[in-house]
Amino acid sequence: MSDSTEDFSTFFKPPTKPTLKFDDAVRFFKGVAPKARCTTCNSKTWEIPISDNDDSLCLLQDSGMTRTGEQVYNLYIECRNCGWIRGHRVGAIQQWLSTNPKDQIQEQQEDDE
Repeated sequence: MSDSTEDFSTFFKPPTKPTLKFDDAVRFFKGVAPKARCTTCNSKTWEIPISDNDDSLCLLQDSGMTRTGEQVYNLYIECRNCGWIRGHRVGAIQQWLSTNPKDQIQEQQEDDE
């Protein structure tokens, strides 16, 4: 007779939490909304939270929702002046990063200067 835990594990795959590098998050925000200001106080300084375990990674939060059977995660950034919090779906950030290579964004930013 087989062990029921073993049989269950072949059908159940625990969800994997996505990761997002801090530098990639900065690249996303500079590429998508380089002049974004806080809607509450009009400040343009934002704080991106980092992971407790690895300061090269952003702190991502489980949204409590699923999309197509996958857990949805958010990245919340905070206005450094008034504390207003704005959230972005990690999937949307990752999609933008995959369609906007790092070298392409750097060239655009250099052209803007």
